[in-house]
This record gives sequence, structure tokens and C-alpha cells, in this order.
Amino acid sequence: ATYKLHPLLGLARMAPLFIRSCRRSRNFFASASLLLYATKTATAGQACGSGSSVPCLASLPRQSAAGLARRRTPVAVSPFQTGTPLTRRLDSGLSRSDDLHGTMYPRSAAEATTDLRLAPSDEETSSSSSALDSRITLLAGAAASLSFVAGLAASGILPGPTFPSEMGFAPYSSELIIRDVGATVLTLSLAYAFVKSITFLAKRGILESRDSRKVIHTLSAPLFILFWPLFSDAVGASAFGAIVPLLNGARLVAAGAGGTDEGDKELANAVSRSGSASEALGGPLLYCIVLFFSTLIFWRDSLIGVAAVSVMAAGDGMADIIGRRFGRGNKWWFSNDKSIAGSAAFAISGAVVSTGLAWWLAYTGVWMPPMAMVDVAQRLAIINILSAAVELVPIGDDNWTVPLTAGILAAALIQ
Repeated sequence: ATYKLHPLLGLARMAPLFIRSCRRSRNFFASASLLLYATKTATAGQACGSGSSVPCLASLPRQSAAGLARRRTPVAVSPFQTGTPLTRRLDSGLSRSDDLHGTMYPRSAAEATTDLRLAPSDEETSSSSSALDSRITLLAGAAASLSFVAGLAASGILPGPTFPSEMGFAPYSSELIIRDVGATVLTLSLAYAFVKSITFLAKRGILESRDSRKVIHTLSAPLFILFWPLFSDAVGASAFGAIVPLLNGARLVAAGAGGTDEGDKELANAVSRSGSASEALGGPLLYCIVLFFSTLIFWRDSLIGVAAVSVMAAGDGMADIIGRRFGRGNKWWFSNDKSIAGSAAFAISGAVVSTGLAWWLAYTGVWMPPMAMVDVAQRLAIINILSAAVELVPIGDDNWTVPLTAGILAAALIQ
């Protein structure tokens, strides 16, 4: 065939070769070179026997695409230059049977080196595919969680706002559902961006792994609570809010299980002391669990959850940061691992953060303090001092002993 009917018939000749090459070699760039060359030749109106320097498409051998498909790590070059290869392995050139009319591949190493451009390897392609799969899984999990909770709200299983008489609940209207879904999506997006920025700094070496871990530990929960007023006043809004720590916990499980996604590896390195992925299943996962139940059960109805989360996040996080830098010369006499500087940072940071969050929730009108804010601040200071004392006791994991102590004290002193 001479393709004299229409030059664009060249594309029809090349399409099956392009698809076959993509399937066999799993390399888009090498296969795309064939298609780009076909496009140039077809649109230029080349035909067999025209005497052109560009080889005729009609006589393109089928084994050329098959030969390309057999090469697992091809190197793509410009398809618009006569006398240069479409693809070539780094270690050896294509066989003579893969040569297009014997004129398409350079015969000298210098010529080959001039035009070669590296294409992604199978490992890079696999890593990109894994990263895409991880993001798709995360988005699918978020969509499924939101759909499930929104369905519970729409069906009346989740209660809406309380009536003024406090004798029942109003329906969970569609406007409230839309508001809570929007608040959840916004909070999830910002939480992901925050953690991603810290993991990026840790990957670049700007933050050490131990510092990035404590930055995430200290700021994640308080920043999340700052967005609680965005949710509606429906009682069931806590279920929407709990989706945020739930999905973050799922990310930690994926990272701790040795996920192949680069993002999972970065996250595991950023939240662990030694960089081991398995550490993500310890304290960081317990952190998300405590935040999940504090959000789902206590929400904005009381300061129990706020007090528990504040001492766990700000108190424990700042105790480690300050203690490592300023606590070497002031260790407690009964513990070589704890310092007076770290304990003081624990109590002060926890008190400041919990008081600030309590004021913010009261200011936005989502929490009604049962007493004057001065009295609330004083009692929160006592709670944080006692929680700092519990943190010194080497019994259990302080990621659950400290918030449990703070929650019990908040229920006794403030509610």
C-alpha cells in the first residue's frame, strides 16, 4: 500500500503498533516516539516511492514495535530527526531486524550519545503507580466515610441540633449536612497539607526526624480543634469531625505496614524516632485513636476532650523538645530520662494551649463555660501540673495515661 488515498492513513497504520508496544514494554515514552514519528510523516504527506529522506510508513515492519516492546528500559529520542533512533537500550542498540529500513539508527556512539534522552525505568514507573494508587485509596476512603456519615445524618440516625427545651433533637437538615461535609473536606485537606509540609522538610533534611515527629505531635490536635467551630451545631456533627483523625490513623497504618508509596515512607520517617516504619503503629497511632474518641464522644460539649488532647499534644510534645535542649543539667533525682525543664514545659505549654482552645470555643459560641474563664484557666493549670506529674511515672504509655488523667480531672474540676 502506498497511502496515496490520504496521508492521515499513516496514523491508522501506527495505532495498533503503539498500543501493542505500550502493553508489552509498559513504557509510554518509547511507544509514543513511534506515534509522534507517524504523525510527522503522515501530516507531511509522505508516501512510498516519493524519494523523501523520511522512511515510508507503509513498509514499517511489525517487528519494529515488537522489538521495542521487548526492551524493558528503552531510551527515547526526538522522532523528528532523520538518522536518529526512536528507541535504544543504554547497554546495546537494537538488532538489525529492528532497524527501520536500515537508516533510522545511528552507527556511531557519538551520534547516539548526542540524541539520547533517558526514559523512566520500571522502578520509577512502579513508584509513580504506587503513589497514585495510595492517593486514590485515600480519596476513596474519605469519600466512603463522608458518604456513610452523611447517609446516617440524612436518615435521622444521627441527631440534629437540640431543641431549646432540651427534650429532643431537630432533624439533621440538608443544609447542616452540606455544612458539615464542607467543614470535613476543608479540615482534611489542611491536615494533609500540614503533615505533607512537615514530611517534606524532614525529607530535605531541614528538620531532623525527631523534631518533625514532635512538631506534628504538638500542633496537629490543637490546629484541628481550632476548626471545630466550622461544623454545625448538630449533635451528630462530632461524627463528621471524627473522620479527620480516623483517616489520619489509616494513613499511619498504611505507613507503618511498610507501604511502598513514597508518601507513606516520608510519613513513617517523619513520625518515628529512628525512621523505622513500625514506630508509626505505636505512639503516633495511639495519638490518632485518642483524638478520634475525644472528638466523637466529648466534642464541644465539655472540656474533657480538649483538656485530654491538649496535654497529650502540646504538653508532651513541648516537654520532649525543651527537655532535650535544656534539660541535660537538671534531671530529676529519681529519673535519668526526665528533666525539670521538660516537666515545666509540659505544664506551661499544656495550660496555655488548653486555656487558649477553651477561650476560642467560648468566643465562637460553640461551648458555654460553666464558670468564669479565669476560674477555668486556673483549673486547667492544675490539671496540667498533675498531668505533668503523671508523665514522670514510668508506667504505661504516656500517650494514653496522660490524656486519661487530664480527662478525669477535667470531668471532676470543670464539668
